[in-house]
Amino acid sequence: MKKTVSFVLRLCTAAAIATGVAAIQYWLWQEYGHSSTTPDNTFFSIKGFGYSGYRHGQSPFTGPHPNPAELGSDFALLRKKTDNLRTYGLIDLPGILEESGKRDLQITAGIWIGK
Repeated sequence: MKKTVSFVLRLCTAAAIATGVAAIQYWLWQEYGHSSTTPDNTFFSIKGFGYSGYRHGQSPFTGPHPNPAELGSDFALLRKKTDNLRTYGLIDLPGILEESGKRDLQITAGIWIGK
């Protein structure tokens, strides 16, 4: 009987500590953890984004690949926040370079090494 009471007491203590920690974390998140938002007319700059233009149903392995119109619409959105992009593939690089040049975006070309 003593062992059961001891076990239940330890279990309740652990649950109380976990609940207390969760409550403190929740309170801290409510106070300080919200992401900031900016109005659309406010300009801020991000150093750069990792970019892949592939959409649902497109694949660098089997195709189809992003067309210039898709790349252009992506770059128009991204250009509002940055002027640097990092790519991870070579198949669509010629199209990316052509479209990025029209929007004065700098591209850091990279490769993805894998299967």
